[in-house]
Amino acid sequence: MVDVANARDVKTAGALLVLGAVQFGVVLLFSETLAPNYSSANNYVSELGIGPTALMFNASLAALGVMFLVAAYLIFKNSQAELNHAKLFSILFSLTAFAAIGTAMFPIAIEPQHAIFSHAIFFFAGLAILSSFKFLKKPLNYGALALGIFIAIVGLLYLTKNYLGFGVGGMERFVVYPALFGAFLLGGYFFFFHHLS
Repeated sequence: MVDVANARDVKTAGALLVLGAVQFGVVLLFSETLAPNYSSANNYVSELGIGPTALMFNASLAALGVMFLVAAYLIFKNSQAELNHAKLFSILFSLTAFAAIGTAMFPIAIEPQHAIFSHAIFFFAGLAILSSFKFLKKPLNYGALALGIFIAIVGLLYLTKNYLGFGVGGMERFVVYPALFGAFLLGGYFFFFHHLS
């Protein structure tokens, strides 16, 4: 448990996680409606980072990365033990944040950098959510465990091109939306409980 003096930092971290997830989710949905001939089933999410939606999409993704990075720093700074589960979470989440910023800086037309960063988001986001199992209160910790396992399984199917009939974009969204939902839930947890043990 953090000291009362540090609770504001943890609350701020929670607000940043919620804000980052919500603003990107909204921009993602909005960009899909604006992109000409775009199919959420058959097009990559990252294809919104080129063309008429490029500025809006990439700015939102970069903003998500920056907000998540600041949140991860605040969580790390206020974790009292030398190395505990909250610090492990903050390290994994900061790697997710760096990957998001890298994906925004290197749109899908710039390879192999884009592929490296975009795949890193899926990998580290799933691990970060899984790592939160140890410090979240019940029953939220079991939700995080299930969500992390789901992201890992779907991410593996996606990377091995097993789309199960959902198309490349549909399967990709089975990773993106749960990851955003996980960040939203964790943000709410930090905002209301300030608990980092």
